[in-house]
Amino acid sequence: MFIIYVGIDVKSVPIDIREKFVFTKEELAEANSKLNQEKSILENVILSTCNRTEIYAVVDQVHTGRYYLKRFLSRWFNMPLEQIDGWVNIGVKENAVKHLFEVAVGLDSLIMGEPQILGQVKQAFFNAEDNGTTGVIFKHLFQQVISFAKRMHTKYPTSELSLTSHQAGLHQIKTHLGSVKGKTLAVVGLGDVGSHLLKNASTMGFKHIYTLNRTDSKAIAAADHLGENVSAIRYQELPEMVNRVDAMATATASKTPILKFDSKIDAPIKILVDLGVPRNVQLKSREVGFDYFILMTFMRFWMTIMSCETKCWLRRLWKFPKKFRTFIFGKKNFTLFQSFGIYGNRRWPSKVTCMIA
Repeated sequence: MFIIYVGIDVKSVPIDIREKFVFTKEELAEANSKLNQEKSILENVILSTCNRTEIYAVVDQVHTGRYYLKRFLSRWFNMPLEQIDGWVNIGVKENAVKHLFEVAVGLDSLIMGEPQILGQVKQAFFNAEDNGTTGVIFKHLFQQVISFAKRMHTKYPTSELSLTSHQAGLHQIKTHLGSVKGKTLAVVGLGDVGSHLLKNASTMGFKHIYTLNRTDSKAIAAADHLGENVSAIRYQELPEMVNRVDAMATATASKTPILKFDSKIDAPIKILVDLGVPRNVQLKSREVGFDYFILMTFMRFWMTIMSCETKCWLRRLWKFPKKFRTFIFGKKNFTLFQSFGIYGNRRWPSKVTCMIA
């Protein structure tokens, strides 16, 4: 048996391609189950976030497992298999395990060290486990991965010095507005990203914040919890919100745009930050009336390069022990598989460890 992963390359595939490969939360159970029925697939976990879509699987043969994983993506998203070949990364055996460790720690994130991905890895495993698509190997592997990532985030301050997507979005809004005092903000979508953004924004000093969600009751509950300067608006009133606020942040999992701008609008909105993948906003005109339309990919890249927090992180990195620097920069002495055991007539990893030698 072999461990393999197939994933869309988050760092090189453009967003207009990447946004086509997103599993919604409602689809994950069915997707995991159908994938598990494919030939050669023994165990599987699907990790789908705003910035990555990856499948981890235990297969009986590498070449057939690789083919059927790609074929599954091709059929699920109705994309030609030949095109899939040019967009995916594939890792096998120790490379697949090494990649999973790096993903969970945040080293493969566009904002290095961001902490949200660990929770997303955990949830992906639990979803697969609930659907019966994991077995002995993945239960052991993901336990090791999650424990190791927790230790790294606790021992080293990478997550404290990184910016999550919602923090980067708020930074852009505040920078563009100059001051949030007397300004209004609309937050659309209350998933993981939207909920954190709303909570942080409620403490920044905005005059008022409006929150909208496809499930109105969820928006009402969030507003009631956060205080007087946050109020819930019915989701059907979303198109009108551009005429009522100075800034807007969207973070929904909708597979189709929730806002469309065909031409320039005369509205008070000054900045719109789109944190959705697929994109929540569709523009058909370069002149739309507000100064910035920032896709998360470009926003994250800019914040990673330019933010003082990242520069501080790099400076402080060299004060860390050599072992941790070695881990960060991926030297060859990063060893994942330490020993293998015998299970029936097949070999499988009885102990998956991650050592910084």
